[in-house]
Amino acid sequence: MRVGDLLSPDNDRQRRAAQVVRRDQRKLLQLGENGLAWQLLTPNLQGRLEVLKTTIPPGFSNREAPFEHEGEECVYLLSGSVLQVTVD
Repeated sequence: MRVGDLLSPDNDRQRRAAQVVRRDQRKLLQLGENGLAWQLLTPNLQGRLEVLKTTIPPGFSNREAPFEHEGEECVYLLSGSVLQVTVD
């Protein structure tokens, strides 16, 4: 989708609507009892870009079992602080 498509009044309205995920329609993934939760902000995980909103509870650490996956990540911190530990 081009950025201009979001601003054009009647340019394929149905296609634009399929790209929008409303707050009450987000898919939620919560793993275990540690309070870590993800909300999917893109329609699905089939595209080249996946956008997730992650809620990380205070004191959470994945140092002993770090997350691993192919691809790149971008972090936008809304509040709080994150300590990054790099393991060689």
